[in-house]
Amino acid sequence: MNKKIINLGISILIFILIVLTKPFGIGFNQSIILASVAMVLVLWATNCVTKTISSIFVIIIFFIFSSSDANTILKFPLSGNLVLIIASYLIAHGIKTSGLADRISEVVIKRYTTTVFSLIALSFVLSFILIFLIPQTFPRAIIMAAIYLEFLNKQNISAKTKSVILFSIFVAVTATSMAFINGDIIFNNAVLQFSGIHLTWLGWAKYMLIPTIIISILMYFGFIFIFYRDIKGSKFSIEKSDNGKIKFSGAEKKGALITSLIIILWVTESLHGISAVWVSVIGVLSMYALGLIRISDLKIIRLELLLFLTAAFSIGGVLNHEGIAGLIFDKILPTTNSDSMLIFYSIIVVMILHMILGSSMTSMSLCLPVLTSSLPMSVNPIFMMFSLYVAINIHYILPLHHAVIMIGEGEGHYDTSMTVKYGIFLTIFVFISIYAVLMPYWKLIAIL
Repeated sequence: MNKKIINLGISILIFILIVLTKPFGIGFNQSIILASVAMVLVLWATNCVTKTISSIFVIIIFFIFSSSDANTILKFPLSGNLVLIIASYLIAHGIKTSGLADRISEVVIKRYTTTVFSLIALSFVLSFILIFLIPQTFPRAIIMAAIYLEFLNKQNISAKTKSVILFSIFVAVTATSMAFINGDIIFNNAVLQFSGIHLTWLGWAKYMLIPTIIISILMYFGFIFIFYRDIKGSKFSIEKSDNGKIKFSGAEKKGALITSLIIILWVTESLHGISAVWVSVIGVLSMYALGLIRISDLKIIRLELLLFLTAAFSIGGVLNHEGIAGLIFDKILPTTNSDSMLIFYSIIVVMILHMILGSSMTSMSLCLPVLTSSLPMSVNPIFMMFSLYVAINIHYILPLHHAVIMIGEGEGHYDTSMTVKYGIFLTIFVFISIYAVLMPYWKLIAIL
């Protein structure tokens, strides 16, 4: 029997079982909603039905069976995030068209890479630098992988070594994206929206820049330790050219000018009051005026992605509004009077749910609204938000647990076994990141 049909049958069976059993003491309408969410999560994980169809299905169910209003169900398209994401894709496309990202990456590789270890370290450095040029993790990882492939294909190294190096790019992109709010323009803004917390570009950086640098360094050394046998002894032959001189084209200069303008406006948001949404719009209009993007480039915006995000954003809001999420967490989250134990239990529960649900966005939309809104006064909601954010963002065992990792695996750059091998380390490393990096740093600067 066709695998897609089997997965579809499983998703329908799950739907029927939840409706019949009504778990957690929920009512009929609540069971329809929960069953639809569970069914759609299976459909998303298995891709047995297109995301467009499954996303539209769950949105329709929400309108029919929930008491949630349109603002809750259509939270994503009615927010500034829709404009921000569309603008970011166009900006990333304009920078790619200008050739600026490629030029910077190629120059850095040729100048500073001598060994496999330094090239893997460069994955973290470049992914950090390119945040300012490409404020979206998907295109950032894909562009870096393309540049690395061109370099690696000229080297006499094993296929396994090549896979490890390419895997390091996608690992690095997930780690460094935590430093700034525009590190992952979709996910990071979603985190704030799900939590009901407002932070400026500079406010986010105050909490996460230094911890992200430390976490990224530790992830690098963990990566080297785990894959040392696969990369030891490999050497590169690098051609030096142009006597170290870099000549930028007119398009690259235009891309650099607009990127600099966007960065300056992002950093100084607290001074001028122009939101990141409008800054991105200004960037798009500037790129259009200078010929880096065209009206026809609107086709790069994927309707399927926007529908998926609409559904993913709505799930958490509807489950919370209908009281379903609260019932679930009341059952699975242990009762405690200790703030520290509450945070610890929350991290564990969120990590487990993430492994079950698969999607980082869905996990965040379900967990954050409940766990940040029901905190005792003694717990800083920003700390809880970032703790859960780190627990989800850098924890993956299978590729489906992180969209960026899934893209790299889907492109054939590495296989699932490599993700599992590193994911076991990350399961432990999440707690090191939170308790040995985030907590001490925030106490040091007196914001915990």
